[in-house]
Amino acid sequence: MNKAITGLIGGLLLGGFLLLYGINEADAVKCGTLLMDPGQVCEVDGDTRSYEEQKDATAADNRFKMILGGAIVAGSVVLFVARAAGQRRSAPSVRPTTT
Repeated sequence: MNKAITGLIGGLLLGGFLLLYGINEADAVKCGTLLMDPGQVCEVDGDTRSYEEQKDATAADNRFKMILGGAIVAGSVVLFVARAAGQRRSAPSVRPTTT
């Protein structure tokens, strides 16, 4: 059970971080690490994107982070519950006997 709890906590932390990071950055339009304003152009490694193009790319990236984070959280909970249920079923039953 200890391994299951460790996996649950790890999954909740990792998934929760991704989920919250995606939500927190949902409205931010960045060029690298710098915030962009409407009308600006982002140029990285010879690739140039307008504010709107970068906004769309950033939104898609944040949606991916939120979906992945939610899937990790849900998967961790499902695996924890499945392991816990499996351990209960495999536990030997104890019945009182009369002598």
